[in-house]
Amino acid sequence: MNPSPHCFKRIVITGNSPGSGKTYMALHLHQKTDIPLFHLDRIFWQYNWQTITEKEFLQRQSDIMNNSSWIIEGGYISSLRQRALQADLVIVILAGKWKSLWRVVARRVKSGGVRKDLPEGCPDKIDMEFLRFILATYSGRLERIKEQLKDISAPVYYIKSKRELECLIQNLKLS
Repeated sequence: MNPSPHCFKRIVITGNSPGSGKTYMALHLHQKTDIPLFHLDRIFWQYNWQTITEKEFLQRQSDIMNNSSWIIEGGYISSLRQRALQADLVIVILAGKWKSLWRVVARRVKSGGVRKDLPEGCPDKIDMEFLRFILATYSGRLERIKEQLKDISAPVYYIKSKRELECLIQNLKLS
């Protein structure tokens, strides 16, 4: 049996690829619940695509997780377990490799390079390095996610379609 909806105050949303739909899901849940939303890309990336140290990244995540409620959205599988252990609910968005690539391209065209889930000074971009990253890391990413989520107490939902996503949202009765 699933925990009652009022238990879901700390939600992790991740996915098996850039373009899987993590941000879409996070924004949808944020709008329905008013739970504060945090995008990991806004934490990790600094102006002009500079990164912070891993230590600082982990500390910033910990600072967020000290709050009583949050939605944390993003990939960053290496620190997924840290987030999942503190979560009441984990949602993993699954998308095929080609669908993910298509969504990345469509997102760029639609956004015009400006996205709220990216920090200022980091325009949405598509370059060969990013596309190679998606293709090179796609295979095996789901297994790494499952490994990070082993033996956690929060329910984990693997969502493969928009229909499943809508069903989950409806069944959670978050509105």
